Amino acid sequence: MYALRKLGVPAGRQIVCRLLGDFAERTRLESAVVFDGHPPRGALARQVGDSRVAVHYGHGAEADAVLVELIDAHTAPRRLTVVSTDRAIRKAARRRRCQSVRAEDFAETLLNPPPPRPVVREPRAKRAGLNAGQIEQWIEYFGLDGGADNKDANRP
Repeated sequence: MYALRKLGVPAGRQIVCRLLGDFAERTRLESAVVFDGHPPRGALARQVGDSRVAVHYGHGAEADAVLVELIDAHTAPRRLTVVSTDRAIRKAARRRRCQSVRAEDFAETLLNPPPPRPVVREPRAKRAGLNAGQIEQWIEYFGLDGGADNKDANRP
């Protein structure tokens, strides 16, 4: 939130969750965020969260400690990218061989996402298969005979 605020975005929990959700949808990567304190209740909880993001709370512990616990408990830490500027968290990420990104750099990515990669569509002909004339051309090219009578003639 601090990194986004430095960039002029009045970011609270709701905006952070929405931006992370957009990022998760765009990249098809799982995203999670850890906030200090206890989770909000009722209608406020629905406003803050985003179904595309796993939201964790400190429940009295600092968010940094919860984040380190999540890093330590992850079964495939090399697949994680940890976003933080905190030295202790970045050290925990290095220890588990996670990738890490400074919060300021990630905030820029959230606000200025790269353009989506173009979707390469396969030609319809690829799915349709060969027509009868094309099949005959390949049979002739490879010197194959489609008849069952001659199949056994080439066997020893």
